Amino acid sequence: MSLSELPQYFLVACCGLAVDAGVLLLLTAQSHVPYLLAATCSFLMGGVVGYQLCIRFVWLTDPTASKTYEATLFILLGGVGLAINAAVMFAMVSGLNAPVLIGKGVAAGCTFLCNYALRRRWVFPSATRRILSWLPQRTDD
Repeated sequence: MSLSELPQYFLVACCGLAVDAGVLLLLTAQSHVPYLLAATCSFLMGGVVGYQLCIRFVWLTDPTASKTYEATLFILLGGVGLAINAAVMFAMVSGLNAPVLIGKGVAAGCTFLCNYALRRRWVFPSATRRILSWLPQRTDD
């Protein structure tokens, strides 16, 4: 597994996390949805955004590959991250009485590398790294 695309994946994950945290805040603060149910819904929405951004900015994939299969596997593997997310959220909020967004921040840190490794290995095993023209490129002189 190459870590060369990790910085791009990190930026994509941050966008997914922003959607995740925003939906979580809306559901808990505005709609009074229980935080674990809200965290599950927001995590899934962040996953959809993450997949779309991954195929746009992180990995060049086979154009003949089934996007439905890829997206489904991407979200299903995110289920491992979801389990970690829920456990950490529960421990932080219910166990330590931390604010919901603090719990979310800790949970996000715990799930980031796990999700990257699973998705890179199982969803995009043969994909090549996307080189973005606006990122500084390394030159070997």
